[in-house]
Amino acid sequence: MTTVEKLFKNPNSRFLEVECKNCHNKQIIFNKATAVIKCNNCGKVLARPTGGKSEILTKIIRVGDENNDLHLLSSAQNLESTPAITNSNASNRSIHSFSKKSKINPLTKKVQIDEKTTPTHKKQKSKNTQKQ
Repeated sequence: MTTVEKLFKNPNSRFLEVECKNCHNKQIIFNKATAVIKCNNCGKVLARPTGGKSEILTKIIRVGDENNDLHLLSSAQNLESTPAITNSNASNRSIHSFSKKSKINPLTKKVQIDEKTTPTHKKQKSKNTQKQ
C-alpha cells in the first residue's frame, strides 16, 4: 500500500473547500498535503505543510465527511504552484488543489466530475471549560 493510499484511508484525512481571502476564489485542498498550496488566481498561500498535516491559512467553507465525499477536483490551472497527484506508481506523489469537484473512478482511473453537493461544515464548540 502506497503512502497516498494510506493517507486517503486514514479517518483523519479530509478534503477541504477553502476560499481565498484576496480574490474569493474557491478551491479544494487536502488537509495532509505535503506542499505549499497557492491560490490559482492570485497566488496567495492557502496552506503550508506542518509535520504530518497542512496548516490552513484561509477560511474553510466545507469539509468532506468520513467517506471523503469531497474528492479531488479537476481542471488545474497552475500546475507549477502545487504538485498534482498522478496515476503512476511513483512513491513521491502529492496532492493538488483543483477548481471543480470530481472523483477518480478506481476501475478506469479517470476523473469524473461530480455535481452532487456535500454537507456544509459546522463549527464545533470549544471544550475549554474548566471545573473550579
